[in-house]
Amino acid sequence: HSVYDLFPGLIYVYDLDKKKLRYINKKITESLGFSYDDIKEWDHDLAKLIFKEDIDLVQKELERYHGLKENDVYGYQCRLNRKEGDYLHFQVTGKVLRRNENGKAESILFIAQDINEQVRSATESKVFNEILEDTENLLEFATWRWEGSSDQVKWSRGVCALLNFNPKDYEKIMSGDFFMSHVLPDDKKRIDQLYDKVVESKQPLLTYEYSIKTYDNEIKKIRANIKFRYADGQLVGAFGINRDIT
Repeated sequence: HSVYDLFPGLIYVYDLDKKKLRYINKKITESLGFSYDDIKEWDHDLAKLIFKEDIDLVQKELERYHGLKENDVYGYQCRLNRKEGDYLHFQVTGKVLRRNENGKAESILFIAQDINEQVRSATESKVFNEILEDTENLLEFATWRWEGSSDQVKWSRGVCALLNFNPKDYEKIMSGDFFMSHVLPDDKKRIDQLYDKVVESKQPLLTYEYSIKTYDNEIKKIRANIKFRYADGQLVGAFGINRDIT
């Protein structure tokens, strides 16, 4: 019990047959604000800890433990209530401690770790990317980034609109070579020459215009603004914004 109380996460034992908490470490007070008296008042009902919209999810996940083999572990994510009235996201991992005479899971040991910051960061990143994508579509531009360490170019999703491609094909058309294959031949030669001059003179910025032929053979005029990054006199990265100015 002393070791479990020092563990940086919730540890609890759950009786599947009786649907009762058999044990939970003191981390419940630090993480969620509930006391052992609160648990007694609920009659050790695990559902009182689970956020109401996740109760059905957790019930389905608990059923999976009946099919686990002897040393298997299984995990899932859910939200657990805090005494203040809000909730936190947890990664829950469990292992069967005891089975009944029919071989079904009877008692399960769970470890639940707080992943609220990771989930929030992922959500914020998703929202930011959605806003960026909407902005790109509205203003008809796309961004790209090149890293010298990998020698790879990665385009934003706005490149689909530039090339008149279905966004579902984004993963297929995000490379620099694929995009450059749509640049008109004369412009491609000129761009290569511009890049050579910039790198040779260590210029930080470059702006130019060129034309592309899209997936459906439309000719578009594009303006590129590029910022180059150097380290010890060597080009190590570049970031570009390409806008449809047709």
